[in-house]
Amino acid sequence: MTTVISILGGSLYRSIRRLPHAGDGNAVILCVPYQATAEKTGEDQTVSLDHDLRYATKAEWNAGVEQYEAQRRCTSQVSSPSNGVVAEITARSSAAQKIQLFRSLFRGRDDVYAYGFLSKKTGKVGYAPAAWNEWMTLPNGKRVPTPSDQRRCKPLTDQVLLDHFTKRDSQFHNVVGLYPLSKDSKVWFLAIDFDDDRWKEEIIVTKRGVRKPRITSNYGTIPLRGWRSSLDVLL
Repeated sequence: MTTVISILGGSLYRSIRRLPHAGDGNAVILCVPYQATAEKTGEDQTVSLDHDLRYATKAEWNAGVEQYEAQRRCTSQVSSPSNGVVAEITARSSAAQKIQLFRSLFRGRDDVYAYGFLSKKTGKVGYAPAAWNEWMTLPNGKRVPTPSDQRRCKPLTDQVLLDHFTKRDSQFHNVVGLYPLSKDSKVWFLAIDFDDDRWKEEIIVTKRGVRKPRITSNYGTIPLRGWRSSLDVLL
C-alpha cells in the first residue's frame, strides 16, 4: 500500500483515513506523524491517539502533498544518485537546486508565509500573512480582513520563493517574509543585526553563546552581509 506524505506545519504526516465532512461534503484527512527511518527499517510506527492524531482539510492536505513532492524532486536533483553527495551549487545550477540550498539554510514554517505590501497611508512597506481568504464581506457589504481563526493561509512553496528572488512589483507583493518559529517553539536560524561600532566584538560574543549547552549551531555564524544580493545574482 502506497504511503501518502504531506507537509503540515513544517512536519511530515501520513494519512490513515479520509473522513466525509457533513457540512460541505468535502473530505477531512485524518493523519499522524510520519517517520521515514521507521518505514525503512520496518519499525513499528505506533502513535498516541491522544497527542499524534491530526485533522486536515482536503485543500490543506493536497497543498502539503504538492510541497512534499516538490521538495523530493528538488532533493533528487541536488543529490548525486550514485553516492548521495550533495552537489556544489554554482551560478549554473538550476533554480530548483538554488531554492533547495536556501531552504536548507533558512528553514521555517512551510504552512504559512508573509507577503509584502506598500501602505497607501504611510507609503511604507509592511507584511501580512498570505491567505486564500484574506478579506471577507460583511452583510452590509463592507469588506474587512478575515479574522485570524478563520483565515486559510497559503503554504510556502518553491514557486513563491522563486518569485521572491526573480520578480518585483510596485506593491512589493513578491517580497516574502518567513515565520522561523515552529509550532513547537523551535528555530533553525537566527537573524541578528549588528549595527554599532562594536559589531565585530558582538559577533564573537554571539558565537560563544551558541556554543553553550542547549543551544545548537549547525552552520556556525553565517555572514549575512551580501547574502541576499548573492542569491539574487545566482537566481
